[in-house]
Amino acid sequence: MRGSKDATTKETEEDANWFQTHYDLKPDGETFALHYDADFHSRKYELLEVSDDVYEQLMDTNGDEDTPTTIEFKGEPDEEAVLCTKTKTFVVKRVETSNTLLLCAPPGALDDGTIEVDENGRKIAKTHAQVSSHLDLTEIAPRLDKLKMMLEKKFMLTKSSVEEEEEEGMADGDETSYGFDFLLSKVQASEMELKDALENPSSLINAVKVGENRWRGIDEEAIEYVLGIVMASAVESGKYDFSRKESVEITAPEAFEFTDKKFPIEVLDFVLRKFGFNNSTTTTTTTT
Repeated sequence: MRGSKDATTKETEEDANWFQTHYDLKPDGETFALHYDADFHSRKYELLEVSDDVYEQLMDTNGDEDTPTTIEFKGEPDEEAVLCTKTKTFVVKRVETSNTLLLCAPPGALDDGTIEVDENGRKIAKTHAQVSSHLDLTEIAPRLDKLKMMLEKKFMLTKSSVEEEEEEGMADGDETSYGFDFLLSKVQASEMELKDALENPSSLINAVKVGENRWRGIDEEAIEYVLGIVMASAVESGKYDFSRKESVEITAPEAFEFTDKKFPIEVLDFVLRKFGFNNSTTTTTTTT
């Protein structure tokens, strides 16, 4: 679903009296006739009630009318539907109304723009469709259970595999990892929420980036096992002293060398960031 400010949208949202203006009705009141247009019964519309914040996102094209903002409805047949903007997730509920709502548009928007007159000399306005409900949105936290489940199916490491010095299919490809766009199409989360869940090592999602924006999971026990080996190997190397109060910096490439290349560097980077802090140079600071 896309939103862009065309001429009709601007006129109807900025002029509360657009109906009177477009049909040139007298300001002090004028009787008019309301007719169904020729395609009234074939047109199907849904009304979506949104907050001012969501509305502004829909209408904001960032100066590029050719690339309007996109919102997406997500949900499998057995899932509750959600709507996602670029930054937020909303659960969608249908609200029924006892009154039938007739939808009108300015002349020319859905017809040839001719304003006809009936046998009594009254102008004829057109109604183009009817609805008896609307969709209501409630902001929720992203639903990440499916993401966790999917990543568990493509573990990069498990505790048993690292103890046996075996890797869980390290080949970089569609069979062993997920692309970001694929995950975005399946997980009920906005683009920014999904990105944060994958990239933030403090999140509850244990995801390792492999290749060009592709992701795999890592077992919780394997994370602790790798951390233990890294810390022990760091001490044995004689280059790091964890007995001092000063912070100790360890980078993934350094850990890759002093652990005798036992673990993939992507895993080391993830583990070090998870137990330290995230930065662009993959330098992790561990404090005691």
